Amino acid sequence: MTVVELGAGRSRPEDKVDYGVGAVFHKKVGDTVRKNEPIATLYARSEDHLKKARQRYLEAIVVGPQKCRKPRLVYEIIKDGKK
Repeated sequence: MTVVELGAGRSRPEDKVDYGVGAVFHKKVGDTVRKNEPIATLYARSEDHLKKARQRYLEAIVVGPQKCRKPRLVYEIIKDGKK
């Protein structure tokens, strides 16, 4: 939803995508983060979009003293309608 705030995604089908904005995520879930190390770079066309996207991103992340477990990317494989 952070990139939607920037204009790089759609919240409704009729919304236009701005290909000149977006985000680069320098860290993944579970990576070590050092003080003052960037974890993401946001690209925006306006200060207002940047502020909203930054706030949304900061509300979505948690940085803590212990390493967390990485989420599973595949929950199950379905072939020919069978698990």
